[in-house]
Amino acid sequence: MSTDVSTLLHRLGGVYRDPARVSRDSSKLLKSPVGSNLSPSISPLIQNTGEETPPVLVFSGTVSMSYKGGTYNIPVDVYLPPPYPVRPPVCFVRPTAGMMIKENHRHVAPDGMVYMPYLHEWRPHTHNLVEMVVMMSSLFGSSPPVFAKPAGASSSGNSSTGSRPSHRPTSSATSATSYASSAASTSSGPPSYDAARQEA
Repeated sequence: MSTDVSTLLHRLGGVYRDPARVSRDSSKLLKSPVGSNLSPSISPLIQNTGEETPPVLVFSGTVSMSYKGGTYNIPVDVYLPPPYPVRPPVCFVRPTAGMMIKENHRHVAPDGMVYMPYLHEWRPHTHNLVEMVVMMSSLFGSSPPVFAKPAGASSSGNSSTGSRPSHRPTSSATSATSYASSAASTSSGPPSYDAARQEA
């Protein structure tokens, strides 16, 4: 994975102030257990203000969480803005076709942007991507940000993609989408977090 990141950074040219730090942090994330379902690519980051950055490094895939005895995959995008590591990563939950973002979630906005203390308190010399994903996983486990879309729900409902780039889901996210569709169509009860459950 480190070779992939190096190639992408070379393609990005001088976007980052500290490319060595970006490469080091990225490699540690991708080699860690918490980053095993993330893949690096290049994409512009569109801020909530509508401002668009030059293409930057983004990690797309899933972050696992534990909830009520089960392990689930939450689809995410993690962008590294040009000032990284002075500025923290910008993270989004990216619900698949069978998922919806939970309304009034404490740490995830309706557009999918993730807000959490670790990002708010980010310091370049003490914070890193691996710890960030660990904290994200813990927060999601305490309060899952997505659930299976109820049967008949509008496909244009609570979606985080908006005008932002949409990345191809990883294989685990694709499996989760199929599982979510099945759960939503067969369950007569409330939406289920089986939308993102890992398959054994």
